[in-house]
Amino acid sequence: MGVGPTWFQLAGSEVELSGGGTVKADDAFLLESILQPQATIVAGFEGQQMPAYNFTEEQVADIIAYIKTLR
Repeated sequence: MGVGPTWFQLAGSEVELSGGGTVKADDAFLLESILQPQATIVAGFEGQQMPAYNFTEEQVADIIAYIKTLR
């Protein structure tokens, strides 16, 4: 199993996507990436499989808040 993209300086940055294009790592992107990790694939991480988690809304909000602190 490989390692996924770093969370360091992720929040608010532009993220290169597999197949071209970029997306801003805003709250919506982070939420989607946590709940549906295969929905938008970051360039260089094709073929990685994230396990399914059943996080509560509060847990997801806490994860996003934590990611935002990693500057």
